[in-house]
Amino acid sequence: MTNRQIEINRVNFPRMAKDRCFVDPWAARVSGGDTVTVDNRTNQSVTIFFPNGAALFQGTVAPVVQVVGANSQHQFTVVAAPPSGRHPYAVFCGAIKDFAEGNSSPSIEVP
Repeated sequence: MTNRQIEINRVNFPRMAKDRCFVDPWAARVSGGDTVTVDNRTNQSVTIFFPNGAALFQGTVAPVVQVVGANSQHQFTVVAAPPSGRHPYAVFCGAIKDFAEGNSSPSIEVP
């Protein structure tokens, strides 16, 4: 069992009109029993939406909507036998009033 960390960071680009939030890594690879720690490193809360969350995380019902406070963490435990595939999710970043991004849309990957 492994702890997979997902960081949410606010980044200021001086030449852009507004800051952006990023999810790192954009694709988190998990296996049954792993812990996923969402680490909100912004100064306001983020809201995470996992449409398929109940199939992935213990003790949840679909869809999973979780608020993580400013500069806080939240942990999810992956079910014993999560369904294989790519499970996209979204992160609304209160600090910029917009969705966070990654190299692609954020996802939980199960081999």
